[in-house]
Amino acid sequence: LQQLGEHDQARGWFDHAIALDANRAVAWLNRADSLAALGRRDDAIADYRRYLEMVPDSPARRRIQEFLDGG
Repeated sequence: LQQLGEHDQARGWFDHAIALDANRAVAWLNRADSLAALGRRDDAIADYRRYLEMVPDSPARRRIQEFLDGG
């Protein structure tokens, strides 16, 4: 769904995944990506920060940090 541009619908699925297992880091990352695409910057920032707490050495860290820095 996310790859098809259906970010709102994808976000719903990621909400569900997080509700089932809040330790599933990839769900936080993917929900943050969908929130960012929907223009929900503050919500995306919160999810990206949560993800980076879980996966501090993430290969996506640079991309995420640029977003957090306002890029």
